[in-house]
Amino acid sequence: MGPEHHLVRNFTVTEFPETGKPLSAKWIASRLGFTQKLTIEILNELEEHMAFLFRNSEGEVTLAYPVTVEKTPHSVTFDAGERIYAA
Repeated sequence: MGPEHHLVRNFTVTEFPETGKPLSAKWIASRLGFTQKLTIEILNELEEHMAFLFRNSEGEVTLAYPVTVEKTPHSVTFDAGERIYAA
């Protein structure tokens, strides 16, 4: 995995507490300055290599370990006070 893969994964982890909703490839690409095609390729590779990333049936990222926007019995609180479900 290259630096772009780590950037996409880390970005989703930090954005989930802010958005509280699944993240589309288009949205991720626009925020990171990547093409949507490249972002989709990276997301495919992250999922294929079991890099603790999961997308829903619409292709939106819903889990980037250790956080998820799906309701679970576990939650985490970040230093700034944001709360999100834990995977």
